[in-house]
Amino acid sequence: MQRAHPRRHLAPAGMVAVLALAATACGDDGKATTAGPSTATAPAAVEVVATDYAFQLGSAKVPAGLVALSLTNKGAENHHLTLLRVNDATDADDVVAGRRKGDGSVEARTTAVGGPNGVAPGAKGTVTVDLKPGSYVMVCHIPSPRDQVGHAEKAMVASFTVSGPAAAAAATASAVKGTITIAKGGYQVPAGLVTGSYRVQNDFDQPAEAGLVRLRPGATAKDVLAFFSGQAPPGPPPFSSAGGVTTLAPRSSAVVDLELTQGTYALLSFSPDMTAGGAPQFLTGLITELSVT
Repeated sequence: MQRAHPRRHLAPAGMVAVLALAATACGDDGKATTAGPSTATAPAAVEVVATDYAFQLGSAKVPAGLVALSLTNKGAENHHLTLLRVNDATDADDVVAGRRKGDGSVEARTTAVGGPNGVAPGAKGTVTVDLKPGSYVMVCHIPSPRDQVGHAEKAMVASFTVSGPAAAAAATASAVKGTITIAKGGYQVPAGLVTGSYRVQNDFDQPAEAGLVRLRPGATAKDVLAFFSGQAPPGPPPFSSAGGVTTLAPRSSAVVDLELTQGTYALLSFSPDMTAGGAPQFLTGLITELSVT
């Protein structure tokens, strides 16, 4: 989600990571390898650095299982991490090459796992995801504000491999305060939303995301719709990035750490609605305004 964070598109189109034994940046092949079963009872911590326009990979041992995936944005533009598990019969290199060429159709050969959404420059977002063994691709779909070219087309795409037993040692995410549900027609949000960890569950019948923005004083969700529809008056966007979770496959979930201050927010999804010709889902009802007191 985002646009002045800025986000990718208003039409169909398809989030940078640390998962490596030893690497400092994505090379031409954009690969990193993870390995080793976990004996920890907490999720493995994976640190990710986003720059304009690359993913820098730190040194880490990341097994299959729950992973607390953190994205630190050291760039001058907003970034996010869309994490995609590549189908077993698909070559991750083909997905990387396709996204770098602007071919979003290659994402049909993957399953969306979620990741940190809407991370502003200097900020950090953390989402806990369940990584099964296999190949993964990380994508930033957000477009640059100057030219509206998606970061993926600027080579902000990389692949990595997770290995280890599918059923890693029992691990639990941070204690969650409640569940944010993605549902047809909007989001179901726990009452009394405050700073903390929340499970995001996709009960929608399509891949969808939960992008969170903080509204400027006096702005409403209608102003967000007007901005992304090109109907807003000239000026800065009526919101700022506040995190959330990138695209999740139907009936899957992830846990997001939210830092919230008093004010009005909106949850929305830019994922394409395939029942509406690929229009972004926020235009077909997947947007909800909420207050934090």
